[in-house]
Amino acid sequence: MDGLSTAASIVAVLQLAGTVLNCLNSVRNAPKELEKVFGEISSITGALFLMQTQAERAQQDQEGAGMLFTAVRSLSTPGGPLEQFKAALKTLASKFSPVGAVKKLSRTLAWPFEKSEIAELLLSLERLKSYFMLALQSDSLYLSRETKGAVNDLSEAVESLRLGKDDQECRRILNWLNTADMEQKHQDVFSLYQEGTCSWFLGSDAVDAWLGGEGNHMLWCPGDPGAGKTVMTSVVIEHVKAKFPDEETVVAMACCHLNDPDANTSISIISSLVKQLAIHGDTLHREVHELYHKMTKG
Repeated sequence: MDGLSTAASIVAVLQLAGTVLNCLNSVRNAPKELEKVFGEISSITGALFLMQTQAERAQQDQEGAGMLFTAVRSLSTPGGPLEQFKAALKTLASKFSPVGAVKKLSRTLAWPFEKSEIAELLLSLERLKSYFMLALQSDSLYLSRETKGAVNDLSEAVESLRLGKDDQECRRILNWLNTADMEQKHQDVFSLYQEGTCSWFLGSDAVDAWLGGEGNHMLWCPGDPGAGKTVMTSVVIEHVKAKFPDEETVVAMACCHLNDPDANTSISIISSLVKQLAIHGDTLHREVHELYHKMTKG
């Protein structure tokens, strides 16, 4: 299915979802279950709006349409999640209208579901929502990987723009802070990422809570050596960058390696983080200049 067909299918489902949401909003003496159903459908609708945009972009970019947004298009295959969601919406609509379509609604409607029915419906909606969200995340990571080569080629030019080509002092200060290129190390690890993996982790409740600032601020990921923790961490870093793209947000990282004990010291880790924070923006922070001159004079 091409981008235009995918977008058209999504539009049809969005229209049906809007009708069902209007019905749910008109229910009198609404039970708590209705709020959950309303929330799940609203969340899926939001994801579908993003999917519609991506599908339309894929159609406009004919050269990249065949390889981009693969995960999103896969959801619109016959019998796929998009059709399943449409079927669930039709079931909801039929409950509010004996003819299977909502035509004329009174101001208030009765809640037509038994608890067992709504429990099964909620499970289905939650599962479908996870499919749509993971598809969007998968495409975002794929795009990040596709642009990795261009980012590496332009890294020196970007650094020159930030620091100024003739600003040798800034370069000296950055090298004094830490000589390691943490971004390059991260990109080397991320190049090992295989498309379609790690989606289960990015869509987990633990990651959602961590990104939302809920509970513990540490996302702990234990595992045996060689299990893929480093690559998974690199994928999370790219996910965070994509989720918070504004210039006021800085994503800093520190990597510890068993075979590089010098990089595992507290001084090395802190100086690496300071370097990454210092380089953010058009110029180095004044405090970094002052610290450099204070520590190196005499």
